[in-house]
Amino acid sequence: MYAANSKWDKTTRTLMKLNVTFIILVFLSALAACAIRLREHSAGASAPAFLLRFAVLPAISGFLLYLVGHALLRLHGANIRLLQYVPVFLCLLLCFNVSLWYSDNSFCTAVFLFPLFLTVIFSDKKMSRLVTLCAVILLALSDLLPLLFDADDATTVTVSYIFRFVISLCIYVSAYMTACVIIESIASRDKKIEENIDMRNKLAEELKYDHLTGLYSLGTFEKLMIDFTVEAEANHAPLSMAVIDIDNFKKVNDNYGHAQGNVVLVALSELLQGHCSGREAVARYGGEEFVIFFPNTDIAVAFTKLDEMRKAFAALSFDFLPEGNHITFSAGLAAYPGSKCSNAFFFELADKAMYEAKSSGKNRICVQRVS
Repeated sequence: MYAANSKWDKTTRTLMKLNVTFIILVFLSALAACAIRLREHSAGASAPAFLLRFAVLPAISGFLLYLVGHALLRLHGANIRLLQYVPVFLCLLLCFNVSLWYSDNSFCTAVFLFPLFLTVIFSDKKMSRLVTLCAVILLALSDLLPLLFDADDATTVTVSYIFRFVISLCIYVSAYMTACVIIESIASRDKKIEENIDMRNKLAEELKYDHLTGLYSLGTFEKLMIDFTVEAEANHAPLSMAVIDIDNFKKVNDNYGHAQGNVVLVALSELLQGHCSGREAVARYGGEEFVIFFPNTDIAVAFTKLDEMRKAFAALSFDFLPEGNHITFSAGLAAYPGSKCSNAFFFELADKAMYEAKSSGKNRICVQRVS
């Protein structure tokens, strides 16, 4: 009906339906008033004229206004501003229509408050100001037009009109101020919600990576393991995982300090990350322990890649070490056995292989296979 995929499309439809409901309710109320009048007065000859004047004509003019608003939205529905303003100002004109036809009724002052409070939906102070100004002008017109044709006791009528207009003006200004307070409150709440969402997203992003090395964190490792194992099972594809531990890392910290230990951790992280390609992922499991996933990679190919990393790291030189001394790592490698094992068991396979490499001389890679 209106602009497809528009942010305010649903709200606009609802408000347009609300305007139709308003026209129908006014018409039904007028019919009820006619029925009461016919019951109280026996002048049946004036009944058709009364019905035409207070029920049929107001309903016809109201629907004509609605059709104009509907046509505007169909022609220019891609304009977001128009989607917001047309339903509200259509409601304002419908209120003016009611005020013109039923100018003798005191509720005409209150009816103009309805479109004003609709502006709160869009949190638009500019719209609220414009609607308030238009409401004051339209109310003045709806009172002034009948006054121009009423010659009886013009002074008394004029005083009554001025008094009513001043009271109405005070009501509209108060309503406008109330609407502004509500809009500011909604804006403040929305701002806090956005700030909380941004903070949560920022925190989630920070928790995704290890602060020191920039590699995936332990929490992300657990999620990656689930994703990779599910994918391997679904596609019947190979998946290999390596668990790496720096040899004699405690001695590095004890002898050269934790700052130098961090230098080693960062250097290894950069090396591992640099040797990984495609969807291979590196995570810091904790301390000096790292994990690498090799998706769609059988264990033989993974072993070759991992051994290249081991040799490259063993060849690194660190300024704080005596010349000729190097730092190495030991690693365990395991292939995912499939759905018959849990993720914990898969990790345990690689972890046991890493401890086997440690116990058998360090600076080497051991492969753990399922018997």
